[in-house]
Amino acid sequence: MRTHHDADYLASLEEKAKRMRKAGESEITGGKEGEPELAKWSKAGVDVTKRPDDEHGILRVSVGGNEDMAYCVFRGKRAECIRLLRRALKALTR
Repeated sequence: MRTHHDADYLASLEEKAKRMRKAGESEITGGKEGEPELAKWSKAGVDVTKRPDDEHGILRVSVGGNEDMAYCVFRGKRAECIRLLRRALKALTR
């Protein structure tokens, strides 16, 4: 069984990330090449990054990780993204 501590697993995730960057599939979440990080901080074990607003004005929040690391990248006003996440949490908890 694979775990998040398995070196092969981490290597496969890194390779997938490289392929996605090369294909331009991570531009919305991870940011386009050279796109600025407007703010960056860590809190409660989560690395948070503010990227420029979505060109269509859509709030975007990407969250991922495991017990060892976690990230949150967002686009849009922070308070509005927090409200969106609270709605999503409510929906997840039924």
